[in-house]
Amino acid sequence: MRAWRIFNHLHARAAGKELDPLGGHESSYAAGRWHHRGTRVVYASSSTGLALLEVLVHLEVDSPNEQTLAAFDIPDDVIERVAPETVEALVRESPRDDPQRGTRDFGAAWVREGRSLALLTPSVIVPHDCNVVINASHPGVDEVRLVSCEVVMLDERLRRGR
Repeated sequence: MRAWRIFNHLHARAAGKELDPLGGHESSYAAGRWHHRGTRVVYASSSTGLALLEVLVHLEVDSPNEQTLAAFDIPDDVIERVAPETVEALVRESPRDDPQRGTRDFGAAWVREGRSLALLTPSVIVPHDCNVVINASHPGVDEVRLVSCEVVMLDERLRRGR
């Protein structure tokens, strides 16, 4: 499977380290939909368009237009699929004040158990597309191949109304 990730390579967290698109360093600073803070994961998407949308919903006003687009190849046999019904149940069973608790707990258990190298999860933004969560601590992470890494410029029109 080809997975895509867009990230701010100019951010202090990236600039201060050897740039490793598969390092999972950003996940140590904050929790996400599929991980608790400190759990090393890398978020990617099944298409460049979805990768861009995922960046846009989190884009800070002062973020630079210059970003990095990375493409990864992940062997299909190391990917665990999460069904939409599973996500719905995890959200439904989560506390009202923390609707992502169920998915974060699921992801934390997945990383801790080392069940697979990657999770294919339905996107909340575009439900018919998928995100890919890569377990950066998995012993098989070397099976993920970085295919390309290029600087791209986000179109200025994407910032209108922000």
